[in-house]
Amino acid sequence: HRECGDVGPDRPVCNANSDLLDGLSALRGLVVTPNEFPSASLQIRVAPGRFRKSDGSFVDFPGATAVALSASSTTKVWLNDLGQLTTGAAYPSTLYVPLAQVVTSANAVASVADGRVQCFSAGVVLPTYLSTAGGTVQGTFTVHSDASGKTVVQADPVANALAFFGATPAAQSPTSADLVDQTAGVAGGTMIDVGASHSQAVLNANFASLTAKVNTLLDTLKRFGLISTS
Repeated sequence: HRECGDVGPDRPVCNANSDLLDGLSALRGLVVTPNEFPSASLQIRVAPGRFRKSDGSFVDFPGATAVALSASSTTKVWLNDLGQLTTGAAYPSTLYVPLAQVVTSANAVASVADGRVQCFSAGVVLPTYLSTAGGTVQGTFTVHSDASGKTVVQADPVANALAFFGATPAAQSPTSADLVDQTAGVAGGTMIDVGASHSQAVLNANFASLTAKVNTLLDTLKRFGLISTS
């Protein structure tokens, strides 16, 4: 705390009261104040404190002094999820711990509005994200491309539907049995020209090749659940 000014015989009591207030973490933990009192510069200080980051672990912030701000401005002050002190015109869209909004005049700190959140809800809640350990989605789940913002995957567990690349989610397709090859042809990777003679052997080989490819596609779709197996 700052020493009390010239208050005569009451100064020891004033200082003792200030010591008591400093001992209350609810007042001083991560609190933002002018660097001096009354403010005589465009600088602030942030008291040491602890917060719980997004993964549930705790971060101890050591405090900071003489943090410079711009003149005649309104500045947000926050810690990122790693505990790094940051200032800017607006709070970020990424994870952060809000601390304060500071207004400066031409040469001093005019006001500090506390932005700390002292309490939070605890208990068993439904997460709004999937953790690395897995989880269950109870509503429509969509994956967007970072680059284009287009939908890559969309799943609707209520309708038991799935879609890729912006298509409308659809239910699983019914099963389709593999084709039965009775041609006795030899399957290969090339469709052969049957020629003017229309060779039965060549025709059978072509049909056998098509059958093998179609069955491979069916088996793959069934393996990934896009076609029912029954």
